[in-house]
Amino acid sequence: MKISMLVKRIYDCAVVSLSGDFTGSLNRNEGCFYIGVDRGTIHLLKSGIIPDIVVGDLDSLTRIDMLRLIQHSNVFWLLSNWDKDYTDGQRAIQIANAVGVRKIVVIGIMGKEMDHFLGNLSLFAMYSHLFDKMVGYTGNQAIFLIGGKHSFSLPSGIPISFVPYDDEVVLTLKGVHWEVENQIFERSNLPPISNIVRSEKVHVESIGRIWVIIGREDKPFLLKYLQKEGEII
Repeated sequence: MKISMLVKRIYDCAVVSLSGDFTGSLNRNEGCFYIGVDRGTIHLLKSGIIPDIVVGDLDSLTRIDMLRLIQHSNVFWLLSNWDKDYTDGQRAIQIANAVGVRKIVVIGIMGKEMDHFLGNLSLFAMYSHLFDKMVGYTGNQAIFLIGGKHSFSLPSGIPISFVPYDDEVVLTLKGVHWEVENQIFERSNLPPISNIVRSEKVHVESIGRIWVIIGREDKPFLLKYLQKEGEII
């Protein structure tokens, strides 16, 4: 049976919770579809959110976590094994796309293992074109992979960094301390990439794709601020 056939309503957004570290907590949004990926399901449970779907082999969930999930008959389980063509993270994002959402948040993207972190970042390169908005969260930092024109509503003083994804990017930045216009950024020869938000709106225009990293791990107010302002799901 197709996943889309199991969905009984239309959702505006999806939250995919991966098994990396996540130091924040999410507010439940009734318009969102929640997907827990193996141990990442715990991040949702800690925020008081019961996922709609759990993906993975479930070997990292405790007995208490399993009991909490089993009590909810509407949770759909999609079990995986070692012999598979897609990672659990890929399957989760494919599910979000099948559900038909246009906005997606991915949490738990950073962890103890570097290969998992790089693999999670590659999900943005593979799938961000499928959604109008795709953002990743460690808890206190946000990351986007964007190209073209974008704007961000942020409080003054927030750190913001720009890192080329493509080999060469032409970048214009407005609303930050060090503004640039049509500056060439080369991935192999990076100029200074750290910046600071100066005005209420940060405007970014790029020819080519860039990573945008917002916030710092020691500034925990960012996630709550962005949820309050509706900038994230």
